[in-house]
Amino acid sequence: MYALRHARMQEGAMDGEKPAALRVKGGGGRMSTGAGWGRSRENWTSAGGRASDGCGGDRGLADHGPLSACSGRVDEHGGRVPLWERGGGRFVRCSSVGEHATRDEASDKKQSMADGGGCDEQITIAADIDGVDLEAADMDSARDSARTPHPPRLFSTTMPTLDHLILLVPSLAEAIAEFASFGFSLIRGGTHSDGLTENALFILSDGTYIECIAFLPAAADEPAARTAQRAAHGWWGKHPGFIDWCLGPGVVESGVIVTAIASSGAGIRYAAPAQGGRRTAQGQHIAWLVSFPDEASCGPRGRLPFFCQDVPKDSRYLRVPHRSANANTTLERITILIRPSRLALYVAHATAVFQACAAETLPSEEPLTYDFRVFTPGAQSTVQITIRSPMTLAEQEYVDVHGDGLYECALKITRRLGEAIEIQQARFACEYDD
Repeated sequence: MYALRHARMQEGAMDGEKPAALRVKGGGGRMSTGAGWGRSRENWTSAGGRASDGCGGDRGLADHGPLSACSGRVDEHGGRVPLWERGGGRFVRCSSVGEHATRDEASDKKQSMADGGGCDEQITIAADIDGVDLEAADMDSARDSARTPHPPRLFSTTMPTLDHLILLVPSLAEAIAEFASFGFSLIRGGTHSDGLTENALFILSDGTYIECIAFLPAAADEPAARTAQRAAHGWWGKHPGFIDWCLGPGVVESGVIVTAIASSGAGIRYAAPAQGGRRTAQGQHIAWLVSFPDEASCGPRGRLPFFCQDVPKDSRYLRVPHRSANANTTLERITILIRPSRLALYVAHATAVFQACAAETLPSEEPLTYDFRVFTPGAQSTVQITIRSPMTLAEQEYVDVHGDGLYECALKITRRLGEAIEIQQARFACEYDD
């Protein structure tokens, strides 16, 4: 896979309304893939709109429009070439004057180019392109190269959502009571189809939820086969607290995400989608498909997310009845802590997962911190996923006990609860609209 990384407009390269050279090289580094929202309107664009010129507008580069992020197409003087013909992928970022340029600097550079003076500024364009390495003398030959047929790259057609987090608790009754002491409301979900666990849902107003899950007590005369089934459960034996996290949807369509991850070259695999479900207290059976990371290639359960999709696809409202009493409580961010010695490998694995399902990669202001962004259910907002190593003694102690994985989630709430609270050995950072 190649990343469209650098196109430089050289001094005097402007010829009419197009640059005289377009250089596309195999990339690497950090990129943004798929449809999503950027951190800054000045430097980021969604795949459904035209590339920003760095001035916050929906314009092509320097108002000349040679490149566009419009529905994953290259745009030259109004002509469009589908990126699908080059193997798939979508432009999602375009800054004609550099990532950190101010609005005034962007205007100055744009005016200089418009006056015919040329520009020697770096233009950074991130795209997800398979099997394309263009080195064109001009835009026309670049367009011709882009028309060269390549097999379509298999990728999920929708940016994923952060569906829910898994919080292992010793007792659902105690968990419900402790959440209530902070003013949060949980609803009982029911018993899972394997008969080993039950859950209660902390549903947030953005549609995400935290699933408090507890193992049912073993019967005194439990058969050995049942004991072995419990011991083989991916969450059995883990310490209470956050233990896993789930993305959705997209796992169903011909195993598209599973296939894309397997062919990513990262060396990780996900299991084929398997049936799951639970029975509610009212006796209703709810079904879904799940795909978990293969532990032999991905490490222990909970480091990388699993995928879930409801069956039928539009029945999430049965699994997550959106009658949350937790109004104005949203999920802003989750933090994954990874030991320094494993961070680079984990980021490579996570990047393969996120690229396969078209998540968005964000620039980070902190060293050795990696940020991604996914939608909340219904795509009404987004959640940031931060991956980094422990930075404090408390964080290191947490990793020593719980292992690498989900450490904290940040909630935006209205009532003041301090900077952070701990519920059932899970850490919740608190953010407020001041």
